[in-house]
Amino acid sequence: MLTTLLAARSLFSISRLNEIARKTNLVTRNSRKFCPGNFLITLLKSVCSGKTSFNQLPMSLGGLATLGMSKQAVHKRFNKFAIAFLLQVISDLLTNHCSDALDEFSRSGFKRILVEDSTTLRLPKANAELFPAHGNSSGSTAGVKCDLCYDLLSQ
Repeated sequence: MLTTLLAARSLFSISRLNEIARKTNLVTRNSRKFCPGNFLITLLKSVCSGKTSFNQLPMSLGGLATLGMSKQAVHKRFNKFAIAFLLQVISDLLTNHCSDALDEFSRSGFKRILVEDSTTLRLPKANAELFPAHGNSSGSTAGVKCDLCYDLLSQ
């Protein structure tokens, strides 16, 4: 029931998210505890609420699924396959959402349309040696900057 409701409000169908998850190896076998759609919704909700710890993510994920996952199990899901899954979701979203405009731009002679975004994340001070960020009056700080640049025409 919940997956039907989520699919009705989404730009993606549950089957398309499952297909992307298999293609990117986020999912290699069926699991009653893990659903790619719920994983994506949980990540989006956590970013919007600011509650992104590995203690908060399983609680949020558990609210969407019949069986919950441990924080260790959720932590193990954050790997290169999760990144590939998220990048493919972004690619599909941009390509499908902008397809009419892209056709017009490509006919007009445009060779590239770049979409860029970035975010900066603070890390614990203990990571300052490996991930130095801009210092302040209280000493060194740690952080990381994530950038995304996507070419809409060539994908």
